[in-house]
Amino acid sequence: MTEITRRNFIKSTVSSAGQLVLFSTVPGYAADPSVEIQEKRARGKAETFLGVISQYPLDRLQSIYIMYDVHLKVAWNIRMKVSATIWMQQKAGGFISSFNLTEPEGVNGWSWLMLALFGKHTQEYKDMIRGIEVKLFERFHPEGGRFRTDVLEEILPEKRDYANQTAIKVQFEYRDNVIQFWEDKFQESFTKTLPYTGQIGPLTAFFNYLFSDPPETEMDMINVLKQVEDDDSAQTSAGKKLVRYLFESLTTRFGLNTTGKHRAYRMMVTLGRGNFLDIVFGDYLYYQLAHDIEHNLKIPYAAHAEGIISKSKKRKKIKQLKKKYPHRKSFEKELLNEVDDILAAKNIKVYLTGFDVSLKS
Repeated sequence: MTEITRRNFIKSTVSSAGQLVLFSTVPGYAADPSVEIQEKRARGKAETFLGVISQYPLDRLQSIYIMYDVHLKVAWNIRMKVSATIWMQQKAGGFISSFNLTEPEGVNGWSWLMLALFGKHTQEYKDMIRGIEVKLFERFHPEGGRFRTDVLEEILPEKRDYANQTAIKVQFEYRDNVIQFWEDKFQESFTKTLPYTGQIGPLTAFFNYLFSDPPETEMDMINVLKQVEDDDSAQTSAGKKLVRYLFESLTTRFGLNTTGKHRAYRMMVTLGRGNFLDIVFGDYLYYQLAHDIEHNLKIPYAAHAEGIISKSKKRKKIKQLKKKYPHRKSFEKELLNEVDDILAAKNIKVYLTGFDVSLKS
C-alpha cells in the first residue's frame, strides 16, 4: 500500500480538483493513439520518404525537411509534446543544416491545465525553453561518398540570457589537419585546437547515416558544449555567469540493441560518455530503423530515451551532496541512484511524423 504522506495527499487533492474542472476549462482532446499505432504510422512515413529520395541523385535534392514529434512525461503526470524538424539545403556547392524545436504543449486535458496554471512559471520549464532556443548550424560538403563538416556554429538568441553570453564556432581546416574552436565566434583568434582525425559534426553524422553509412557503424564526432552555472562566490559582475566550454572528440556507435532492455527497439546508439549530450540520461538511445537496402538509404522512425536531465535540478542536488560530503569530488553514484531528483522528463518517445523534399529546377 502506498504510504500516505503530506506531499502525496496534496498532490492527490490537487489532481482530483483539477480533473473536476477539466471539462469546462480546457479544449477537447482525442484519446492518445497507442505506441503500436504511432510506430506503425511513423514506419509508413519512413518508407514513403525513402521511396521519394531513392528516385533522385543527391545533387538533384535542393532541400530535405524531416519532422518528428517528441513526447515527454514530467512531474505530476504532465505529458508534453515538442515538434522537431531536422533539415538540410544545398548551398554554394555544399549543404547547410540545422534543426528547429517548438515550445512544449500539453497532449491531453490534464497536462494542458497543469502546464497553463503552473508549468510555465517553473524554473524547469524555463530551462527547457532556453534549451529549445539554442540553434546550431552546420555547413558540410560531399567527398568520397560521405559528407565532411566545414563549419559548426551557434546562433545567439535575439535576447541574451546573461551578460557574457557568446556564440561558439568550430572550423575544420583540412589542409592543416586541425580543428579550430572559438569560444566567441566574433573574436578573430580561435581559443583552442584538436588534431583532425576524421571527426564530423552531429548534423553531418545524421545525414551520413541517412545517405551512406551502414546500419551498424561508428562515428567520431565533435562534442562541443557550453555549460553555464551560477557564480556562488559572487565574484563576477552583475548579470554574468560562470561559463565552461567543452571541446573534444568522442566515438558514437550505431548498432543492434544488445542490452536486453527495451527489446521493442531493434537498434541502439551507444553514446560516448563523459560530457557528450550532457542533458540525455542513460548510456544508450534506442531506435527503430527503416532501411532501403538496394540504395543504402535509411532513417530512424521511432526512438526511446530514458530521460532528460534538468541542469538546474542537477546543480541543486550536487550542492546538497557537497554539503553532506565536503571532501568528495564525485557524486555519480548518488546521482544515478536518485535520478528523480535530477530529471526534467522521463520515458522520452520520438516518432517520425512527416517530411518535405524539394528538387533543383
